[in-house]
Formats: sequence, structure tokens, C-alpha cells
Amino acid sequence: MKNLMQIDKKQGLEKLLKLVNTNKEYYVIGDKKFATPPNYKKLENFMATHNLTDKYTAQDLYRWHKIMTSSCDKGKIDFLNEHNFKMDDTFTIPEFFEYAKQYWGGEIIELVEEKMNEMKNNEEKDKKE
Repeated sequence: MKNLMQIDKKQGLEKLLKLVNTNKEYYVIGDKKFATPPNYKKLENFMATHNLTDKYTAQDLYRWHKIMTSSCDKGKIDFLNEHNFKMDDTFTIPEFFEYAKQYWGGEIIELVEEKMNEMKNNEEKDKKE
């Protein structure tokens, strides 16, 4: 049985309507599969207000994780408790990515990580030229 696909021209996403042996819907960008489609405006806002070197509070990252991935509060509270994190603990964005991409919305976090690293590499390349 073939996968049925539909192209969402507005967002440039391929929407998998059916996967073999499942009725779940997924969105695909390149080789990445998403349970929910990423909202690029929200991801761009995060990238515009955060960088890879500064530290940010868990409270700030908690809020942004919800904005970017539509994650629920219970899952984030369980995550904080599991790791003994407090809302005033601070993390760099790469530290946040390492923790967050293993949980709900991890594929969206990986996408943001990839884009932020690309931006950093381009900036470093431009400085050398």
C-alpha cells in the first residue's frame, strides 16, 4: 500500500494522510516527520530573541517550548521535576536543545537548532571573508 500525500502549498508542507498500518497524520519537511506542522513565524520570533551563547531562565524556555511545540503544561512540569530543574535555573540554547529535543515536539526543536546553527555558521563565514 502506498502512502497518500497532499501538498499544502501555503506552508510548503507535505501532509501524510495515511501511513502504512496507521491512521495518524504527519507533516513532512524533507526527511523530518512532524506530529504537528511547525509555525515558522513563532520559530522565527524565538530565533530573533535568543542566541546560542547567552543563558536564559527555565521559565523563559518553558514558555517558548509551549509556543513553538504546543506542548502541555503537565508534560513540561513532569520534565522539570524529572530533571530537578527550577524555573530560575539558567541554560544556554544548546543546553536547552539537548534536553528538549528528546521530548514532545523534539522534531520542531531539532528544526530550530538546525536553523540557528546554520545562521551561526553563516555569520562566522561572513566574518572570515
